[in-house]
Amino acid sequence: MKRETFTDFDAFRATNPQLDGEWLINGGRDWHWCSDSLAVGECGILRCYSRTGLIIEGVGSKDFYGFYVPFKSGIWRNNGVGFDDNEIVVIEPGAEHCETSKVEDGWHGFFVPKHLVPIEPETTGERARFSYTITSHPTRTATVRDLFRKVIAAVTENPDIASSPAARMVEAELKSLLMPILELERDGVENNDGARGRPPISRLEIMHRSHAVLEKFDSEPIHVSELGSLVGVSERSLRTVFNEYYQMGPRQYLMLRQLHKVRHDLMESDPDKTTVADVLTRWGVWEFGRFSGRYRTRFGELPNETLRRPLISPHSATSHTAPRMVK
Repeated sequence: MKRETFTDFDAFRATNPQLDGEWLINGGRDWHWCSDSLAVGECGILRCYSRTGLIIEGVGSKDFYGFYVPFKSGIWRNNGVGFDDNEIVVIEPGAEHCETSKVEDGWHGFFVPKHLVPIEPETTGERARFSYTITSHPTRTATVRDLFRKVIAAVTENPDIASSPAARMVEAELKSLLMPILELERDGVENNDGARGRPPISRLEIMHRSHAVLEKFDSEPIHVSELGSLVGVSERSLRTVFNEYYQMGPRQYLMLRQLHKVRHDLMESDPDKTTVADVLTRWGVWEFGRFSGRYRTRFGELPNETLRRPLISPHSATSHTAPRMVK
């Protein structure tokens, strides 16, 4: 996480290039601004704080979708409409926007390149290029804000997370929270995945495709949203089928897979050459404390205790591999 504090307004403004246009200071004499930024894959997280009111007017980046959640309630307006900390402002690529605040405040921002957003052909055109949206999702905004807080704390404590596979898991988790706001979530199996012109996919075929994807990702982590995208169905579809086959949803299955993958690597690693953090981030873990609790619940010991065990041979390690899916 890169943290910068500014007394120069233009330098602060430059930290948010996705909001192109005119920025004006709207009251206040304490000219101090703060910006935290983090690249997560091709996406980006930004947390800004202003000690003054602001007017921001212009056009959003033509290459990014921007999602904004304010820190406080009831002090911002977007294109003349008030919004609070229970709402997410969505600025589509090239969309006109005007945000104003009269008092000190800040915002969380998350930016997704438009080529990563699976827009259906019927949603492109004038609306996508010029509209803006304010969407009220109290539960979702609370979850997004909490995830931002956890990510910032995790990267502050372990900076290597930002350049590890764990960063891709953060990106995937944020996208899975925010993409439904654009009404791009695919229909589930129970509502026929072919409803939007896609041929329906049988439950058995979903399992076969899932197996193939997980075989391809055998040596790296994968997020449930990535699995659904590669299989060609929604997370809801995966949840229906996984519950039928495994009596658990895909998120729980992938968490179990992650636990076993981590344990296998810890048992094969030399504690003089490898740290627990190395193994955890390799398998997409960025919340170390939470994961360690799950690990101890599952295996009866902490990850560092597993790492200190004597090295094992590949033959004796086979019983600790991740659960295998049926073909």
